[in-house]
Order: sequence, then structure tokens, then C-alpha cells
Amino acid sequence: MGLDEAGEHAREEVESAVEAVWDWYSQALAWTLFTLPDRSEMALSTDCGYVQFRRYSSEVEYEVSSNKMLGVQRISAEGEALLISRDWEPPTDNSLTFHGNWLRRIRCPAQYAVYEKAADELVWALRDVLELPLPFELEPETYDFGIRGMALLARPHGYSTEQLRTADASQLRRFAQEGSIALAEDRNPTNHGPGWQGREGGADVRIST
Repeated sequence: MGLDEAGEHAREEVESAVEAVWDWYSQALAWTLFTLPDRSEMALSTDCGYVQFRRYSSEVEYEVSSNKMLGVQRISAEGEALLISRDWEPPTDNSLTFHGNWLRRIRCPAQYAVYEKAADELVWALRDVLELPLPFELEPETYDFGIRGMALLARPHGYSTEQLRTADASQLRRFAQEGSIALAEDRNPTNHGPGWQGREGGADVRIST
């Protein structure tokens, strides 16, 4: 294999590993949305913007930061057009329906696949609109430390941002594998106490808090 072929192979390996990381992150995000306690909210923040979500009794709202709320143009006109094309509600100043960010909703109760779709949409926004190469720069933020995703979505322990940005394919795959194992353990009902409710008929039955 020549140098050019070796370099191309290495790039393809990294790209494949990046996809594995984002796939794990989307799965962990879906579980976080699904298990989000009532009247709680959480944000995932980075220098280029943030996504956030909150649960009410009848719905879950999830948002992508807008240029208006950031006070600087982080999202291009093309990015805003993409958000509109994918049915995101644009920011509004209407006093009755005010929301400063790009918004979508999940009506509850909802089947788990709906949360998976929402997580995929958030990951798409992080990658294609906020142009985040990897999720490791995101910092989970919340005042409710009972939210399960705080641990699942945290960056790998002991690594600097620069180390994570420059991780090779094998390191990225290891991060994705370790994250997937942690997610599987958290989703296993035998690892939880009597507060675990499970799911009934595909309905939105969450962990009690």
C-alpha cells in the first residue's frame, strides 16, 4: 500500500469511528430525553452554541440555540433555512408564544422511537448546523442532578479537549464502545431499585424520581 493509499485508509478509519461516536451519542441522548424527570431541563453547551431540552407533564421541548440568544451569528443563513426545512419552529417575539431558540416538541405519552428520532434531529443540528465535529466538547448543564444523562453524556474522563479533538480511530471507537456499555447498563432494569417502572405497551412510562 502506497503512502497516499495508507493516508486515505487512515482518514476513512477516522471517519467511520466518528460516525460510531455520534451513533452512540444519539442513543444516549434518546435515553436521556426518555428518562427526563417532569419539570426538569438540561443543556449541552459548547463555544459554538448549545442544545437544550425540558419536560412538562404533556410534552418535551427541545431546542437549538439561535443567533439571537447567542448574540452572535453562529448559524449561517443556509443553516437557518435547513432548520426551517426540517420543521423547526423559528425564534419568535410573540408575547404569548415566546421562545428565543429553534424549537421542536414531543407530545407525551410517546413511544421510544419518537425520542430516538428527536435525538437524531438534535445530533443532526449539532453536526450540520452548529458544525461540531465531535460531541466531546459539549458540557452537560442542569440544576437537576437526578437527570440520568448527566453521566452518560459527559466527556471521557481524564482527557483534555485538545486530546479528544485529535483522538485517532482506535481511541474514538473505544470511547464509543465504553459509552455504549454504560448506556446498556443504565437501560438494564435489574440495575435499578424499586423506582424503576419500565415500559407498558410502548407508552411513555419513565423512571420515577
